[in-house]
Amino acid sequence: MNAQHIRTGCHTRFYINLGVTLVLVISSCYGYSQHWGGRWKPGFWDLWAFNINGGQTSFYGDLSIYDSDLFAKLSNESGPAFSIIAKKHFNKKFGIGGQLLTGKLKGENSLSHFEATLLEYNFHGLVDIKELLFPYKKKFCLGAILYAGVGQFRFNALAGWKDPDSPEIPRENTGVPEFVYFLGGGAYYKINEKFRITADIALRQAQNDKLDVFKRNNDYDYYTYISFGASYHVQSLFKSQPYSRFNRSKGRFPMRRRN
Repeated sequence: MNAQHIRTGCHTRFYINLGVTLVLVISSCYGYSQHWGGRWKPGFWDLWAFNINGGQTSFYGDLSIYDSDLFAKLSNESGPAFSIIAKKHFNKKFGIGGQLLTGKLKGENSLSHFEATLLEYNFHGLVDIKELLFPYKKKFCLGAILYAGVGQFRFNALAGWKDPDSPEIPRENTGVPEFVYFLGGGAYYKINEKFRITADIALRQAQNDKLDVFKRNNDYDYYTYISFGASYHVQSLFKSQPYSRFNRSKGRFPMRRRN
């Protein structure tokens, strides 16, 4: 099996995993939103969370040679990154989020090198594995999440040959945002009802083969984002009316118990 077949198989598995995850998250969110019964039903301004995190973005493509060595990858083919995330939870198990990410990438081989900066914004669905599988273990402070989504990104890349006599390589700069798909997971430590410490890793597939400027195998480039951060959870952005069994009977009197 040649390299092109391997890349094709990886792309197929990536899209299958992404599609299955999105379908499960969206369908589960819809299903749980329809079965609250007599419990309090969150409104749009309820159950929000805000996360600030930082870490490193790492490149996987034509100019990556340390894909199987994590420490060399972080040292030689990665750059600092920072992001902010806003999440809206439908309940404790499912939610959606939006992220703004900026980071740097770099890589080199025996003949050439490159550096790039990127700016990404995305939309994703998420599921809290701990709340889904162990909803009644309230004293258990560790948890895990899975998420998948789609976004757009801009990047500015500059490459060069190590031989000073080689011709200059034109800079690659996206005039129009390009699409990116991603899968990720993370862990958190719950300090209290409002604050959490988080750690995440996500694999992103850029819908082009020019993050490192070089277009060789006509396949997609990838990059990952590994981060650590902190989340602040808000029960309600604006004070909402607490649930009451009398709220559902607007304009009607509550039933009296017969003697």
